[in-house]
Amino acid sequence: MQIINATPPADFPAQVIVAHDAKFAASHPNDVYWLRVKGVGADVRAHQLTGAIGPGHARQIARMMGFEPTHWTLPGDGRAYLF
Repeated sequence: MQIINATPPADFPAQVIVAHDAKFAASHPNDVYWLRVKGVGADVRAHQLTGAIGPGHARQIARMMGFEPTHWTLPGDGRAYLF
């Protein structure tokens, strides 16, 4: 087993669209994207963005839910990309 550090850096954006890995996406095509929202301290909330097709569409859905994500990322990438 390989242990990885999955803790994001302190300056990681507060609201980030995240894509599930390809294996999960293949078996759950309507649930590929979710929103990671940083709370107070170590609190992190996840919101499923059902039906999203691509990061831009996921951002639109998140905005309709009242959020304002500024970045998106891919699984295992560790970097957040500005919209």
